[in-house]
Amino acid sequence: MGDATVNNEQKLINNYQLPKIDILKVGYHGSRASSSKEFIKIIKPTISLISSGKNNKYRLHNYDVIDRLKTYGSKVFDTQNNGELKINLNENSFKVYRYILNQETLAREVTQ
Repeated sequence: MGDATVNNEQKLINNYQLPKIDILKVGYHGSRASSSKEFIKIIKPTISLISSGKNNKYRLHNYDVIDRLKTYGSKVFDTQNNGELKINLNENSFKVYRYILNQETLAREVTQ
């Protein structure tokens, strides 16, 4: 969703029949400016990815957003806690890997 706000999400809801999705790139680095309850309830992402730096000055991600995503069944991954995230896709499934430097295991699968 990039920097799509709640207003942008509402336009999508009003103008399109949104499907359930597998992977959501959470907007605005997981801030309250995006990922409205109504939007998440409709798209019900299987996994949600949040890009935000550790100890950032904006204190992102917002825990209300994470709770909202989890309430609707999404498994949440963020770069603060999981490091670099990589998704391997094929026709029928996907796997999420996390990469953290200076750890014994550089890459670890975190989904099946």
